[in-house]
Amino acid sequence: MPQRAILNMAGVQTGSNIFGLPVRAIRRRLEAHPAIERAEIRRRLPGTLRIEVVERPIEAVMARGAGWLFVDSKSRLFECSDCSGEGLPELVGVPADGKPGRSLGGLLAALRALKEEGVSSEKMRLAPSGAVQATLAGGVLIKLGLPEDLAEKAASARQALAGLDLPKVEYLDVSCPTAIVWKSRDGSE
Repeated sequence: MPQRAILNMAGVQTGSNIFGLPVRAIRRRLEAHPAIERAEIRRRLPGTLRIEVVERPIEAVMARGAGWLFVDSKSRLFECSDCSGEGLPELVGVPADGKPGRSLGGLLAALRALKEEGVSSEKMRLAPSGAVQATLAGGVLIKLGLPEDLAEKAASARQALAGLDLPKVEYLDVSCPTAIVWKSRDGSE
């Protein structure tokens, strides 16, 4: 989050008397912002007010109308006009009823398992059946199946991807990690 946005939210003007500033109110105002997990405000003599914020670690984004919902590391959803979703994976297929529950948890668990194995995805999709798919840069699709045994599936995906010519791969199916299937863009498996 830009420093200017933080200062604007804090409502602190340069040259203010630090003893007249409502430190608790400033902290509450900052912590009310959805992207800020924690704020600390300290006075330092002779005339410095130190503001430190810890932002919520954003793991992914979800499209919502014309904007985005952000998903933090604790699986909480929030809107944020000051946040950027650039470079974050997009979660697709989460029920729009406002109660994503286990479906969001399954997508995030799959995303984290792949990340642990060094596999970055641009998009994580939840199929109506509950199966999870990841799309990598370049369009390679990884079919993970149901969100169970994800560490094993992610490790199998990493190993298989290392031995494939990715521009030629349409998909890699690791839903059964001991029987991996892949399909090339020209139709061969």
